[in-house]
Amino acid sequence: MESCGDLFTVEIQYKDQILTGVLAIEIHRLNFSNKEWLKVDSAKDRAFFLPPGVEQADAAVSSPASNSDIANRVYFTLFDNNNLYSYNIEDGTVSISSIFLNLPRVYEPSSPIWLMPDLRFTNTLKEAKDKSNTEQEGGGKVCGKENDIKEDVEDIGDTNELFLSDLPFDMVKVIAERLILVDYLHFRATCKIFHYAAPSIQWRIALQMRVESPSLLSPWLVFFEKQSVCTFIDPKHGEKYHINLPQELKGGCIICGSQDGWLLVAVGEKSTFFFNPFTQVIIPLAELNGHETRSFSCIGFSSSPTSSECVVVEFDKRMCLESGDDKFGVESCRMREDHWNMNFFDDADFSFNDNSAVFYRGAFYCLGKKGNLGLLKLNDEEEDTWEVLTQPKSPCLSGYHKNFLVECDGELLSVFVGCLGKWVQVFKLNESKMTWIRVESLGNYMLYLSCSSSLAVMAKTPGMENKIYFPIFCGESMVFFSLETKKFHSFESKDVAIDFYSSREKLRCGWIEPRWC
Repeated sequence: MESCGDLFTVEIQYKDQILTGVLAIEIHRLNFSNKEWLKVDSAKDRAFFLPPGVEQADAAVSSPASNSDIANRVYFTLFDNNNLYSYNIEDGTVSISSIFLNLPRVYEPSSPIWLMPDLRFTNTLKEAKDKSNTEQEGGGKVCGKENDIKEDVEDIGDTNELFLSDLPFDMVKVIAERLILVDYLHFRATCKIFHYAAPSIQWRIALQMRVESPSLLSPWLVFFEKQSVCTFIDPKHGEKYHINLPQELKGGCIICGSQDGWLLVAVGEKSTFFFNPFTQVIIPLAELNGHETRSFSCIGFSSSPTSSECVVVEFDKRMCLESGDDKFGVESCRMREDHWNMNFFDDADFSFNDNSAVFYRGAFYCLGKKGNLGLLKLNDEEEDTWEVLTQPKSPCLSGYHKNFLVECDGELLSVFVGCLGKWVQVFKLNESKMTWIRVESLGNYMLYLSCSSSLAVMAKTPGMENKIYFPIFCGESMVFFSLETKKFHSFESKDVAIDFYSSREKLRCGWIEPRWC
C-alpha cells in the first residue's frame, strides 16, 4: 500500500484458514534507490489499517497518525468476532478493543473495509468561514465576497459534519459494489456522484464474480401482470420491480415451479419453458404430444435446467379411458430428450394438493391433501415407480387448511396451516423411524411458501430468520409467521399480530432467488 509517498507491504501469518487468530506480522518499505525491501521496525508517524483475508487486500489503507497513541500500529479485524485488534510495530504485541460490540449480528463471515475520509473539502469550507468572520471583524472591506462565502457555507451545512459524498471516488465505488440490489438502486438515485460510481453494468459483473458465495439477496415474490410484465416484490422492504416478458412468454403464462433462479412456466396447453427473468434466458422443453392437454395437479423439476440431468415431472389427475379405472398420469421430460414420457399409476387413495413436488435424495416427493407422502422414482433402465407411503402418518389429523412440503438444510419439512391462519405447525421427517417430529424453531433459516414453489434459505439479513413468508399482504406489507411469537406479523407493524380477515393473498405467484448467471 502507498503511504505518504512510500510503498509498504504488510504480511500477516494467520493461525488458520478461517482467520480466527494471528501468529506474526511483518512490515517492509520499498527503497526506490536500490529497489530493495527494508524491514520496518518502527513507524512512529503513521498507522496501517487492514481488512481480513487476502481477498480484500486492495482495501488496505494507511495514513499519518494524529497522535502517538494511535501511531506505529497495524489495525485489523478477524472473521470470528466484532473486535478491533491493534499490533504495536515496535514491541510486537497485539491488543484488543471491543468498540464494535453493538454491530448488527451477521450469519456468515463479514468482510469489513476501512474508509479514509477526505477532509480536504471540509477544511476548505472551515477556512472560508473563518476568513469571513475575520473580514467582518475588520470592517467588512470585502462585503460581497463575505456574503458569497456565507451562502456557500450555509448551503453545505455544519462544516463539522461529514457526508458520504465527501469520500474519495474510489471508496464510493467500493461501497456501491457491496450493496444489495435494493440499497444499490437507492444509492444510484441519491446524487450524480453516486450514479457515476455505480453504473448498472458493473453491478451485474460484480454479481457474476460472487456466484460462488451465497447470494446476499433473499427470495422475492414473483408473478406475471397484464400478460406481458414480470413483477418482483422484496418481502422485507416491499419494493417492487418490473421487467417486460420476452415475446415467447407473452399472451398468458403460468408459474409452475422455481429453483436456482429459474422459473418453470407453462404457456398454453402444450408449451413449457424454463425462464431466468434476470438474464432473460429461455430454455424450451419438448411440446406435449398432440393428443394430450395439460391438466397437471402437481409439478416439479430436479435441478437447474443448465444441467443435462435436469428432469421435469407433471402429475396429471385424470381418468384412464381404456380401462375405466381411476388413475393418474405422470409425464416426464429430461433436458436431453425431445419428447415427454407418459406413465399411468393407480390412484391408491392419494389426493394431490396442487403444490410443487420436491426432488429429495433422487426421488420426487409429494405431500397429499390428507398429509400422506407419495414417492415417485424415475429409472433409466427400469420402469418408473410410484408409491404411497404408509409411514409417516399425517402429523395433523384434521383442522388444517393448507399444507406444504419443502427441503431445508438437507431435511424434509412439512408445514400445516390452520383455517384462516389460526395456527401454523412445522414438522421434520425422521427417516430412521419414518415419523414427523414437531419443529419449534428454524434457527437461522427462513421458509418461503406458495403453491408453485416453496424454498428454504438461510437468513442473510438480521431480523428475517426463524420466520415463514407467505404471498399474503396486509396493506402494502408482506405477511410472515414468526415461530418465536407463534403469530402472523408484517414488517410494517412487527409488534402487532395480524389475522387473515385484514389480509389478502396473491394467487398464481411463486418465490425466486435472484440469480444473474
